Amino acid sequence: MKAFLRLSLCFALTALLGAVPAAAPVCAQDTGVIAGQVTEDATGQAIPGVNVRIPGTDLGAATDAEGRFRITGVPVGTYTVVASFLGYSDGIEENVTVEAGETERVQIAMQKEAQDLDEVVVVAYGEQQRGDVTGATATVESETIEATATSSFQQALQGTVAGVKVTQGDAAPGAGISVQIRGITSTTGSSEPLYVVDGVPLNTSGVPATALGPNKSLAGTDQAVGSDTNPLATISPSDVESIRVLKDASATALYGSRAANGVVLITTKDGRGQNNVSIEYERSYSTPVRTIDMLDAGPYARYVNQAQLNAGNNVVYGSGT
Repeated sequence: MKAFLRLSLCFALTALLGAVPAAAPVCAQDTGVIAGQVTEDATGQAIPGVNVRIPGTDLGAATDAEGRFRITGVPVGTYTVVASFLGYSDGIEENVTVEAGETERVQIAMQKEAQDLDEVVVVAYGEQQRGDVTGATATVESETIEATATSSFQQALQGTVAGVKVTQGDAAPGAGISVQIRGITSTTGSSEPLYVVDGVPLNTSGVPATALGPNKSLAGTDQAVGSDTNPLATISPSDVESIRVLKDASATALYGSRAANGVVLITTKDGRGQNNVSIEYERSYSTPVRTIDMLDAGPYARYVNQAQLNAGNNVVYGSGT
């Protein structure tokens, strides 16, 4: 009887264990791996730090020092692998098929790409909208300059830009013109602004007049005849596309100490469209407000000789005068 019970119990346990299905594997093989290397197309050198990703998923990896990567846990299917890195165009590998428990290897080659970045102002000499980073600015377009009958573009600023004072000390052609944006800022130094023509700073120091003839002052020094010439007079108003005036103190931060008196940005015209010839002619008359009585040659020579004798010097003109 005891043997029968034991046999029945063993039979029941065997039947029970046979009804239980076999245990499933610990790791189901329903994913795969994508591995490979990223290199430069021209040289074949490995590129470290490249971001390799599978679009549409959260899966990705970065290449190591040898340009190798490994993306694990990729579901079975067909994917596109994209590699991206600064300074290179995206490397794309399409139709990468992943099978369960397998490792799919890919080789991605990337090409260098020159990318245009937004301009960063390091120094302010260059072609860019400087007024975007300054406060008080004013612009004079070519239409306004052409409508003003002037021999110098500086004169076109007179009456067109608020807060800018333009004065001409001499009526001689090409004579120096004084432009003051912030008024007189120094009793000894220059109050002239900085001129930048097509991104190049221009030295506007006047050319001093040359001493002509044997004329002597009362102190016996050379007497300069005429006045300083204006180097900016060589720029024709017809060649100016626009004039931009930077008036506030922030211009100094862009152009340095030379812009302490303001900045005048001059953009000249570029050749465009069909070739054409344009001729412009202007004529004007003016009447002096006040005339000065002048000496003729004889009295002038006598006065100069007398002044030289009073100063203890020899006469300049012959005694026959």
